[in-house]
Amino acid sequence: MKRLLHAPLTSPLGLLVRAALIALVFVVFHLCGLHADTTVLSDTSPVGDPADAMSVVLGFLSVIAWLAFVLFVPILVLAAGIFAALERVLQRTWTSSS
Repeated sequence: MKRLLHAPLTSPLGLLVRAALIALVFVVFHLCGLHADTTVLSDTSPVGDPADAMSVVLGFLSVIAWLAFVLFVPILVLAAGIFAALERVLQRTWTSSS
């Protein structure tokens, strides 16, 4: 567990850990029902009061978490796979040439 938390960002494991953290935040927000608060984007309020600041903040946090999940998680997972494959190929090349 300690290895996961201290994985450097510039490693396949580090990229996967960051992707998992973003996914975890999104899942927690989704399970808490924050998706309903995104109605503030269309100028409606889930609680009936358009001036409710908490709904606005929660709605924007939910949208940011969703965008991060949809945009960054696939990129990080693909980058980790490519990075790991390149590391493996380069390691074989270096060990066979030595």
